[in-house]
Amino acid sequence: MRRKNKISVLIIATGKYIQFIDSLIRSAEKNFFLGSEKNYFVFTDSAEEINIEEANIEKVEQKKLGWPYDTMMRFHMFLSIKEKIQNSDFTFFLNANMEFLNEVGEEILPDRNKTFFVGVKHPGFFKLPTFLMPYESRRESSFFVSQKENRNEMYYQGCFNGGESSKWIEMCEILSERIDKDLKSNIIPIWHDESAINWYFKDIDLISLEPNYAIPEAVISGNFKPANPGNVHCYHYLTGVKPYAVQRDKGNHGGSDFLRS
Repeated sequence: MRRKNKISVLIIATGKYIQFIDSLIRSAEKNFFLGSEKNYFVFTDSAEEINIEEANIEKVEQKKLGWPYDTMMRFHMFLSIKEKIQNSDFTFFLNANMEFLNEVGEEILPDRNKTFFVGVKHPGFFKLPTFLMPYESRRESSFFVSQKENRNEMYYQGCFNGGESSKWIEMCEILSERIDKDLKSNIIPIWHDESAINWYFKDIDLISLEPNYAIPEAVISGNFKPANPGNVHCYHYLTGVKPYAVQRDKGNHGGSDFLRS
């Protein structure tokens, strides 16, 4: 009989992001790695109880650090429970405002003999040439990505990634050290933790999921508007695709500034 995989699911829900936790975990219990043993670790400063009877949930006390540190320091947060994560086979990080709409399971797991990580192509950039992808371009940053040395030629979202747990912990250790190094030099990576993930993923083999594994809700509804008129995006390629997981539109929940406050 095949052994069940043990999955650690890490979620940051400081401040007002706690409002998304119920729908995320309920959707994961319905559609994410059915038949596997899942343990949810919710990093939060909220005193609210998270009561979902069918789910194994552990709250991890995490004070609010302010923007952008609430997201940029995620690798430090994860290492605070390293001993618990390493007891699982695979670890996945999910943004709090994610929600699974269709079943996602073992088909996305990396082959431990070839690959150890899973990333989701960014829906705004996945069809663009690499010179238009928003990597960290400052050479003084620990996360500088040279266009000539980027083997994968892809930019990945920060909202959904994972991998074999021991390798994923190693990644967190490396990225947290580099974040600290940049901060000592008064450098904040242009896209914070997402810049770090893309620096790490640029030269490794990984399961590269299509954008419909973390598609913005506004793209599905047709209401997406670029942050500014000069932005170049690829969202029109995603019309009519089957959404496996969606990023709930923060605009329907007060907006990014409200949620970060």
